[in-house]
Amino acid sequence: GYGFGGPGSGGSVIMLTSAAALEGKSTTAANLAVALAQTGRKIVLCDLDTRRPMIDHVFRLPPRPGMTDVVLGSAELDEALTVVPIPPKPYWRHGGSTNGHTQGVLEVLAAGGTPPDPGEFAGSAKVDELLATLRERADLVLVDAPAALAVGDAMALAGVDRRREPQAAG
Repeated sequence: GYGFGGPGSGGSVIMLTSAAALEGKSTTAANLAVALAQTGRKIVLCDLDTRRPMIDHVFRLPPRPGMTDVVLGSAELDEALTVVPIPPKPYWRHGGSTNGHTQGVLEVLAAGGTPPDPGEFAGSAKVDELLATLRERADLVLVDAPAALAVGDAMALAGVDRRREPQAAG
């Protein structure tokens, strides 16, 4: 798996899914991303639910290129990422520790358009490459994936990292 990387190995990738649609996974992913960014970490939240994208609506993002556009080569990653302002948590709320940071960073990568074959897209080597790039620029990458029982995209995405060596926790 992507595992928790050690120093210099990039961040972890965590996929969030649910059994069925409308169970609140996108809201949970968005809230988790904000909460983690408030701890002083750099977080990237990706919407890989290309059939029912919600992350852009949750954050009320303006129309712009998304993950599909970056993977298919019609947009650059930096033009597709949106920085979401995150106010720092009050000092007393996290035990007086600021983790050496005063404020975290949250970047959001919306889904973009629906690819020709969303299931194949989710498990593609190009998506794997994009996730590897995002790991290098963030402490943690959260992926909002489609509902597992509705379509096979989440299962395809879960298998995307099989070519990687497992990393020890650290």
